[in-house]
Amino acid sequence: MASDTAAGDFSAGQLQVMFKELMQAVADSNPDATDIAEKLVAGVGADGAGYAQLLAAHVTLDGYDFEGAHEHLQGIAEVFEKARVTHRLKEP
Repeated sequence: MASDTAAGDFSAGQLQVMFKELMQAVADSNPDATDIAEKLVAGVGADGAGYAQLLAAHVTLDGYDFEGAHEHLQGIAEVFEKARVTHRLKEP
């Protein structure tokens, strides 16, 4: 699925909220998790912290593997949950 959202279109706060929504959707085995993950992947961008894990979670969610996606997301939860870190989502 291609996204119309370009990297950088979301603030760190918006990305943090979307990550929380994604984690809840994954916990609920909600198919909307795929769309949320797609937006996060685009919003973080290829140079952003956690991009590889988000992309892996998105691919996993395409197969409706919510447990697998949860494993990918757990590794980067700290990036999105700590307000002091979220302002550094874009790595130099």
